[in-house]
Amino acid sequence: MRAKFINEELLGTLKPMYMSYNENINVEIYLNPRSIKNMESYTRAISDDKGNVFVADTTYAIHIDIYNFLIDQGIFSGKRADDESVMGYMNSHKYVCWQREGNTNIFLLGESYGQIGYLSNRTMEGIRKLTDKVQQKNPQFNFKIIGIHQ
Repeated sequence: MRAKFINEELLGTLKPMYMSYNENINVEIYLNPRSIKNMESYTRAISDDKGNVFVADTTYAIHIDIYNFLIDQGIFSGKRADDESVMGYMNSHKYVCWQREGNTNIFLLGESYGQIGYLSNRTMEGIRKLTDKVQQKNPQFNFKIIGIHQ
């Protein structure tokens, strides 16, 4: 957990679905944080079609956790995801999944996308449009359309 900056919003905490056996793990979700300096390396985030970025403060939360949290909070509409192969957050015209590159201010496409070369042109077009929006609204970060594992 870290000190909150004035220009960001702590939306709440979640319990990661794959870590539910450990009652002591709570992940904080921030909306458009000013800084991620004190967050863990390789933490995950999801951006939306309004240019907002929702960032988990630790690596315990995976994209499905963040997505379901945002559904539960009424921030995103749709159904909760219960299986990573059929998640609504993979809709590249509404959301993009990100992962922080080490301890930098750079976000790369999350591992949920697999190898970038296998994504369709339509998917890549949606990702590019949403990347432009999140970059404009969050210039303190650098969003790159490069896979985290490439």
